[in-house]
Amino acid sequence: MIHEVWKVWKYSLGSFNDSTTKKYDNYIVIVRSIIFISYLVTNCFITAGVIRHWDSSKTVHPTTHQVSDLL
Repeated sequence: MIHEVWKVWKYSLGSFNDSTTKKYDNYIVIVRSIIFISYLVTNCFITAGVIRHWDSSKTVHPTTHQVSDLL
């Protein structure tokens, strides 16, 4: 079962059909997995920061002054 999941994960990250690099397939999938996880974590932090600071600054509406207030 785990072997099949590993095989599907390998093929999902990129096809491995080259017989000359067959012994490096597991190393390649580990490197690609690390890159994928780093992208995923980075995007989660970016999204969390955007959600956290969404409209955090209060909107200040300009006040209108009458001519009598300025004199």
